[in-house]
Amino acid sequence: MKLYDCAIAPNPRRARMFLAEKDLVLPRVEVDILGGENLREAFLAINPRGLLPVLEFDDGGRIDEVMAICHYFEQIQPEPRLLGRTPREQALVLSRQRKMEFDGMIATSEVFRNQHPEFARRSLPGGGRDNITAIPELVTRGRQSLQRFFHWLEIYLSEHAHVAGDEFSMADITAFCAIDFAAWVDIRIPAEHARTQAWYARVAARPSARVARISHTCSAAAAERRAVTGRARLARLDIPSSMPSPRSARPVTPVFSRPRDEQV
Repeated sequence: MKLYDCAIAPNPRRARMFLAEKDLVLPRVEVDILGGENLREAFLAINPRGLLPVLEFDDGGRIDEVMAICHYFEQIQPEPRLLGRTPREQALVLSRQRKMEFDGMIATSEVFRNQHPEFARRSLPGGGRDNITAIPELVTRGRQSLQRFFHWLEIYLSEHAHVAGDEFSMADITAFCAIDFAAWVDIRIPAEHARTQAWYARVAARPSARVARISHTCSAAAAERRAVTGRARLARLDIPSSMPSPRSARPVTPVFSRPRDEQV
């Protein structure tokens, strides 16, 4: 099997971190989201929604969505448990994970996509090639949701060592990745949230966090600095004008014939 991945994107990072915690290594196929590679026909044939990550089995079957992929690997390799042991623990992990996802990951996506020029016509994940126009007003709503995210995270960490209890779980992975994602839009842990600051430092020191770290900064400012290089490559590759122009300075080559074995 192999994992269609994007080294700079927060949702694929959640999957990589989960796999790293279980010491699982998969061949990975890198897909350039900022360059719009996930919206080209080659990848849309793999996932018509254009979303990452995607797990592909040897028989050609595929699963998308982070939590579905994580659930699969939790079943085939239970230890260490990241989705809870008892029914009650599992329910708590799912509940907290969803809250971290909704108020953290999705809220940051609202801020990022509705103000980043590369997403002006693809502001909603999963839209494929549909023209989904950005709504600037959603930036404010996203920022408000992130305030709730940090508020509740500090409360959860006042009750237990981790987000969903005393053991590290998927809820911690999602919250951690959400915090790093929020930094792309210059939103960080409030200075007065001492428990969250300490928890973040502990999670950042875990081997899985280092292995699954994003490859480089993807802030709007950094993307703008790479715009000229990206547009020049766009013209060189003769990409249709309806496609978003890339912002990454690294060369873009077809990925679907070159899966590479490397540690998750």
